[in-house]
Amino acid sequence: MKYLQILDCTSSLGNCCMDYGLVSIIDITRKIFELIQLFVPIILVVMLTFQFGKLVLNPEEKNGMKNVINKLIAAVVCFFLPVILDAAMGMLPDSFVVTSCWENAKVMREVSLNTPLKYIKITDRDPYNILPDPDGYEQGEEHKAGSGSSGPAGVGAQRLLSVAIPEIGNNEGDNSHAKYETFNHLDLSQPWCAAFVTWCAGQAGFLDSGILPRYVGCSAGASWFKSRGQYYSEGSGYTPQPGDIVFYGSGGGYSHTGIVERADADYVYTIEGNTSCEGEAVSKCHGAHGVSRKTRNRHTGYVYGYGKPNY
Repeated sequence: MKYLQILDCTSSLGNCCMDYGLVSIIDITRKIFELIQLFVPIILVVMLTFQFGKLVLNPEEKNGMKNVINKLIAAVVCFFLPVILDAAMGMLPDSFVVTSCWENAKVMREVSLNTPLKYIKITDRDPYNILPDPDGYEQGEEHKAGSGSSGPAGVGAQRLLSVAIPEIGNNEGDNSHAKYETFNHLDLSQPWCAAFVTWCAGQAGFLDSGILPRYVGCSAGASWFKSRGQYYSEGSGYTPQPGDIVFYGSGGGYSHTGIVERADADYVYTIEGNTSCEGEAVSKCHGAHGVSRKTRNRHTGYVYGYGKPNY
């Protein structure tokens, strides 16, 4: 049954269409149809011309006109085959897995080809576990510390930020955000703020070492830090430091996350994914949600707290 998980579009992990083999097969199928659309009509037109010439020279030839009409219809159908197939997919329910995968296959395969892959033994799971359920983690004690402006970034924080900063401007409009979702086995329709943080952590080597968690839900990420005594609530007197993981929310629930670049007594300055673009990112995002630097007021209640990695 585990092999059928790639067909599950309702899983909380969102692993539908993320299987590389399935995505490759669907993308190759698309390419085959594109080749049929390109070459088969040309061949049929040549045959049609030859058949029509024979018909002109010998009008009485048996089935001559029928053969001409059949080849003409076949050429038209082959030329419009990808359009017909796309229309047929659009008529199927969204919950049907092939429909869900069809549109994303080309983008996801390109992202998969460009994403460095690493073999992971089945027994080597702990650093790679995705955290979908915050209830599975014991709530640890929250620390308190002094206030003021954040200090300089340490080596670990610099490494994480050096990964995150070049990503500014990647966005949903041109699918340059897709690699974050692919890395975390999400599809392109799912929220990806946590996926961005996790991707940066992976590129910096902090998932392998267990310094940062792989999480796709903001509550799960916060709970991971709390269970280790590495979580500080906003308002507790703690000054967020570069490389901290910030968690936002409303109504008591966590809803957004990002990476702290620096902070002062009133604002925390972050790099976040799946957010409205500001500053230098505006011209790159073209109105779509993307990766951007953000300035968040620490006194509005939206900033819930910070996870402090043990770099």
